Amino acid sequence: MDLQTALNLYGKPGTVFIDSRKKEVFQQGHIEEARHVPYSFVEPLSKETLDALKEYKSIVVYCNREDSEASKLMAGELAQAGIKGVFYLEKGFAGWVKAGGRYTGDAPRGYDKPAP
Repeated sequence: MDLQTALNLYGKPGTVFIDSRKKEVFQQGHIEEARHVPYSFVEPLSKETLDALKEYKSIVVYCNREDSEASKLMAGELAQAGIKGVFYLEKGFAGWVKAGGRYTGDAPRGYDKPAP
């Protein structure tokens, strides 16, 4: 999902943002109101997580940057599990912050504020 579409969906009923990064990184900063569901390349997502996500119309999964694979893999795993409306956020958390999206905590490392 491109950043503009994600920004437009943010805060809408039935939409959830999922941060697929490690707990320590999530705690440093994340999209405001995002749920933390760390992606494991080894362990599949729990039935409880899958059941909880079925209630949403749009699920936007993200990690740090566009070149990070965790969000793409998690989005694919969710879709294969039959979850509808799953997308991964192009440009990740860094792109979200740069585009002016709401977040809590610190901006991601390597983030450069846009020129005024």
